[in-house]
Amino acid sequence: MNPTETAYIAATGLVPALLYLICSLTPVLRGEGKKVAQRAAKLILCGGIISWLVAAAVFCFGPVSWSIYEPLGLSVYLDRLSVTILAMVGFLALVITRYSINHLAGDSRQGVFTRHLLQTIAAVQLLCVSGNLLLFTLAWAATSFSLHRLLTFYPDQEGAQLAARKKFFISRLGDLCLVGALITLWQQYGTWDILTLIDLQDSTPVSTWTPILLVLGGLMKSAQLPFHSWLPETMESPTPVSALMHAGVINAGAFLVLRLSPLIVSSDIAMNSMALVGGLTAVIGSLVMVTQPSIKRSLAWSTIAQMGFLILQCGLGAFGLATLHLVAHSLYKAHSFLSTGGVVERARKRKIKHATPAKTTWLVALACSALVVAALILADYGFTAVSASQYILFSILWLGLAQLMTSAWTAPLAKHARIWGIGLSMLVALMVYLLHQGVHTLYDGIYPAIGAPQGIVEWTLLLLIPVLLFGILLIQTQLQSGTQSTGLKRLYIHASNGFYLGTLFARLARPISRPRTNASSN
Repeated sequence: MNPTETAYIAATGLVPALLYLICSLTPVLRGEGKKVAQRAAKLILCGGIISWLVAAAVFCFGPVSWSIYEPLGLSVYLDRLSVTILAMVGFLALVITRYSINHLAGDSRQGVFTRHLLQTIAAVQLLCVSGNLLLFTLAWAATSFSLHRLLTFYPDQEGAQLAARKKFFISRLGDLCLVGALITLWQQYGTWDILTLIDLQDSTPVSTWTPILLVLGGLMKSAQLPFHSWLPETMESPTPVSALMHAGVINAGAFLVLRLSPLIVSSDIAMNSMALVGGLTAVIGSLVMVTQPSIKRSLAWSTIAQMGFLILQCGLGAFGLATLHLVAHSLYKAHSFLSTGGVVERARKRKIKHATPAKTTWLVALACSALVVAALILADYGFTAVSASQYILFSILWLGLAQLMTSAWTAPLAKHARIWGIGLSMLVALMVYLLHQGVHTLYDGIYPAIGAPQGIVEWTLLLLIPVLLFGILLIQTQLQSGTQSTGLKRLYIHASNGFYLGTLFARLARPISRPRTNASSN
């Protein structure tokens, strides 16, 4: 392609965000009621089609860029990573907006909600296409501010107001970290252009503090420990907001890490910190998730655990696998939140049958799954050293296949149906493996190449992954089965309270979130 065609495609990638933003501020979406939401859904459909066409063009012709304002260096940059997230956000935005048409039908402020929803989607899509860290930071902050208005949509819900203010406080800390990284990068390189920074750091290594600040900002945005407590407390907000937040906005921190991974991998401190914090968050989130009586709160803790595992993958250098995880989790979590009402209704109508207790079937399933994973390793990689990404994939296949096979074998089904279930489990494992191979083919050129682990910290973390996953699964099974063990009862109580880790931030946020007293009412 010539430079004109490249600039045209890159500029087109900016159109959906500008379209949503402009329309939300003009009379096009003025008014109240269902018609405003219906017009917004049609608008997002148009923007989604543009996003999908741009994504197809980038996958066919390669990365494109376009300078918006040369004096400030503002630019648009589209590669396979950015258009993947752009297309995903466009699809989820369409589904969530259409869902909100009926969900908020009859609400007198439905039009206001729709405009705030469009502004949030516009900010997220601007974040995806930013080719300059200044524009990225502006979109990062705009995402937080627009989401805050959605979280506080119902002013009479005190719990939602408190959670939104706590989230606002943590988000500002993340903004400060990102601004600090911008300052250090400007002092060292004199530019904020992402492509230029990646090229320059090959010859001039980035300063020590820059990767640490970037990682801190990503951890705060991704609701990692100890910055996670606000996320489960936002469940009083409308369901479309929860779906958008858990499937789109929460990914901003992971996207920051993936986008700037060439800068972050230069710091062992930043990488190891991501791995440790992500692993700890995944463990705690997984345990708390199964103790929550509310479906939405359980899904919120599931998001914390999933984002923790995603950050763990990034910390170990498995960026391609993290990209697949990000997309898959977003689609799954959006569906989960939007279908919560149907799950409750179906559970009321059906007669629940309990599965038979799993005994030796665990051993059979684990042995079979280990055999499958070993066969995959032998067929594709032989006995050579594997990368962290491949090792994590093997751990996921091993434990995931074991769980699927055990569930199929212990389900209250006929014997032939159980055999079919085990066969489907094998098929699922094969599909995951093929997806992983496809992701490596598509995204290997974007991320820095990370070979086999070298240091003792990396090897320790890798070896702990299957142990942690298997331990979490066993404890979850015991907690869900209502065991009478005294130790597990105590663990259940502590886990149901989130291990009290949100107490500190609740105390810090209380002066900010305390409602102001109206002097005229005294």
